[in-house]
Amino acid sequence: MALYVFTLGFHADHAIRKLSRARNVDGIVVVTARPVVRAVQNAFLEISAFCDKARYPIPRLVDIPLDDGAAAVYSIIRSIEDAKHIVADLSGGMRIVTILTFIALMIVSRYRYVELYISGEREDAPEISIPMLALHTFLIGSLSGEKLAILELLAKYSSLSISDIAKIMNRSERTIRSHVAELKKYEFVKGGERISLTGWGYLYLDLVRGSVYG
Repeated sequence: MALYVFTLGFHADHAIRKLSRARNVDGIVVVTARPVVRAVQNAFLEISAFCDKARYPIPRLVDIPLDDGAAAVYSIIRSIEDAKHIVADLSGGMRIVTILTFIALMIVSRYRYVELYISGEREDAPEISIPMLALHTFLIGSLSGEKLAILELLAKYSSLSISDIAKIMNRSERTIRSHVAELKKYEFVKGGERISLTGWGYLYLDLVRGSVYG
């Protein structure tokens, strides 16, 4: 079960598209700016009508102040902090609402599982997934030496099996499998029988090589 979180402006299309593909909806939170203008109210009513038809939970509107960043982030956190799994789409609404909601999700993702998505305004715009655990790792540069060594090996050989990595690093397959499972949570690696780097993995490795983290 997941709590769905949306930022909202004058249009509800992105929220309805996401909800139309959703499964196991435990709750819906819609974040917008205070005061809530009529066009936003109408967009929220569209979401509510869709949820009623789809027999989803009644959505909750969270209007945040734009003159106090801390109060805004606190309001958002209070509305989502009980959820163990959060699916967030920040494709709609004012830029400041999107940024404040993103900050709240970054904080909550330290102890909750958060899936974050964003797309352009056009209906056919591609949807981008943002790995929250990866962002925490980017901010503090916290990968262990062995996990970093795995990324280096994958960059060198393009793809490797768990047994290949274990032999090269002289470690047990169980240890390497554990490291790879964690790297997959960060979305730094992908694959089944053979493991390879994702774009995020290449980006992290390039930043480390460039001494961004000192």
